[in-house]
Amino acid sequence: GANHHVTPATIEQFEQHLSTAGIVLIQMEIPHETVNVVIQKCRAMRVPVLLDPAPAVNLSPEELQGIRYLTPNESEAEVLTGRTIRTPQDARHAVEQLHDMGVETVILTLGKNGVVYNSEEGVRHQPAYEVDVVDSTAAGDAFAAAFAVQISQSSELGAAVDFAQRAAALSVGKSGAQTSLPGIDEVNAYLSSRPTPPT
Repeated sequence: GANHHVTPATIEQFEQHLSTAGIVLIQMEIPHETVNVVIQKCRAMRVPVLLDPAPAVNLSPEELQGIRYLTPNESEAEVLTGRTIRTPQDARHAVEQLHDMGVETVILTLGKNGVVYNSEEGVRHQPAYEVDVVDSTAAGDAFAAAFAVQISQSSELGAAVDFAQRAAALSVGKSGAQTSLPGIDEVNAYLSSRPTPPT
């Protein structure tokens, strides 16, 4: 229950750390009002926010407009858009809808079907890496964290998505949550051993 004690007052206490952040990664396991406070403060400070909308909740257009990067999976995107998502084409429509609702960059993860995201070149589909799945727990966490690391280091969007997919692929090959998350050296080694899937 510790997450429920992360209140707006907690954010006020540590506000100075937000102003120096390269990116702020947040999710919906803390109170909704706290998430909104973080988004508002980061928007005022011009600090990019990456929201992993898990567990799935409805977010208003006003809330979405403060988000630079949004990383929903299919079920979370269905809640946010009201659409049924079964195929990469369904995902494309959901990405376009969420972008029109105010999110700058939407990165919709589709598990074994890869990732669909919008960029300056339009909406793109990047297939997943083929891996033997042991446990998918924390794959979304691995993806979001790896993506945030790369973007904060000024990586190009497509490269950051690819890096995040590789981290997620590594995570599903192990059991557990924290125990399955790969370190940077492991992801870099995977980068050199696996070619990027064709788009």
